[in-house]
Amino acid sequence: MDLRQLRYFVAVAEERNFTRAAWRRLHIAQPPLRRQIQHLEAEIGAPLFDRAARPLRLTPVGRLVFEQATQLLGDGACDTGILGMDGDGWGSVGTRIGSTPGCARGT
Repeated sequence: MDLRQLRYFVAVAEERNFTRAAWRRLHIAQPPLRRQIQHLEAEIGAPLFDRAARPLRLTPVGRLVFEQATQLLGDGACDTGILGMDGDGWGSVGTRIGSTPGCARGT
């Protein structure tokens, strides 16, 4: 998971619409945005949005990820890197989000 995916997720969550998030906030096409959100959901292992609802609604996991992502992005986190670590290096993350050690030190 990278910060770009989190920025995309936060934009969709705040706009509550993929099209508006893609065009107004992110200035990208909608299909790549949807793919990035699908990749993020696959990494987390749970859906982040209730796609049957109009406008979109966050799932319980989505609300948790949104809270932590907005805090992380609001703290001026690094623009590069993978988020989360497992026992001996970088790995996938469930619903736990953190910053890389380099981001924490500002390097």
